[in-house]
Amino acid sequence: MQNNFVDEVHRSEGFESFLDNPERMKEIISKTEIENIKRRIHTSILYFRSDNIREMQEQFFKIYKLKRKDKHHLQAILAIMTSSNIFTEKIETFINLTIEGLRLSKELKDQLYINTFTFFFHYYATFEILIKQQIPNILKRIEASKKHRTIDHFIKFIWESENIVLDNVLKEHTKKMLEILKKFLESLDLFEYHTLNLHLLQIEVFLNSILKDHIDKSIFSKILEKNELFIELLVELSDKFEAKDTQLHTYLLAGGYYEAYKLDKAKEFYQKGLKLAKEYNHQYYIKKFNYNLENMGIASELFTINDVIKIPLSKTIETLKFFKFSDLSSINDPHIKESLDIALNDLNPIAILKKCSHLLVGYYPSILGQAEGIYSLGVKKITCTKKKVIPQSGNLGHLFNQFENDFCNNCKDRKPRSDDYDPPTLVISEMVLKINQIEQKRSDILN
Repeated sequence: MQNNFVDEVHRSEGFESFLDNPERMKEIISKTEIENIKRRIHTSILYFRSDNIREMQEQFFKIYKLKRKDKHHLQAILAIMTSSNIFTEKIETFINLTIEGLRLSKELKDQLYINTFTFFFHYYATFEILIKQQIPNILKRIEASKKHRTIDHFIKFIWESENIVLDNVLKEHTKKMLEILKKFLESLDLFEYHTLNLHLLQIEVFLNSILKDHIDKSIFSKILEKNELFIELLVELSDKFEAKDTQLHTYLLAGGYYEAYKLDKAKEFYQKGLKLAKEYNHQYYIKKFNYNLENMGIASELFTINDVIKIPLSKTIETLKFFKFSDLSSINDPHIKESLDIALNDLNPIAILKKCSHLLVGYYPSILGQAEGIYSLGVKKITCTKKKVIPQSGNLGHLFNQFENDFCNNCKDRKPRSDDYDPPTLVISEMVLKINQIEQKRSDILN
């Protein structure tokens, strides 16, 4: 049977002798794909050095989307995880990627990657507990003690109970991570041992930057001084590797560690890192070291997710526009640029929501959207709580135009919201939850 479509496809020159051998053609395609993967990895490194993180990540996303069942897919998952900002993005995204990587590692029976993804599973679980529970609990207790008020004994009991439970869970995760680090050390996988330790140090630096302004400096210094030998060991180890990016990152984190209690020592590492970054013309780290040198000693402010969700949506949108879309002109890939242009146009649902109090807009970001922290980069859904129809599209503007024509015009139930309608940012999550509930009810009725 003739396939007219395939018959009309241009046949690449140079493979004439293999055109009748599908297995050989498959080998050639696979080889070409691997060469392209290597080129993308090299390209991502160049983008990183030029401080174009978005383009760097996109190279890894293109490898990830190939869904290969090999080490290249594992490398892409790790690259996406480690190049995304753990402090600003949804922790669920990282955990899901970790589970995917761990599953494939086991299929491939690759012990190195099994250990690596196991480490990250416990690492992200630890981070989630610290950010969502442990730090808020610590700060809550510190602030309460500063007010010199009598604290109810039952409240103290609750705090202590929470602390014991959290400490025990954290100890289990820490134990698992240390076991993995020991395996890398025993197998002489020193580079992996070093890079995973840097991730632990990154959390330590983050915690110190928050706690240093709430704990007595003399006490805080004594606690941190105990780890100085280990910090110096990490620096010495990084200097032995021929990996400038890792060396620069080690200097950055070492400086961050000392910044909590020894500014002179922190300045020494930042200056050392800046000098190396300039020699290497690494724009990302040049910017990082310059920023840290200019802002050394400035008191930090803990800005939690609870603070963010209370902010008016319009303000959050303006912040996202500034931080996520300010460099669109520097993007060369037309497909990425088009996706981001759509995401930018779809970022603000307020005009649509003002049309009627029954309208809901749901954002379902893609993996790239989640990693970038852009909720409008992905699928969007619109529904009416009265009519309960839920069409979806990647373009919110086009979706609403069609929705309005089909369901809103001449609708007797329409109830416009006020002109000054500007809900807290929490509304984004609330609308998704409501749409999911409507979909679930519809599914239950159909079944």
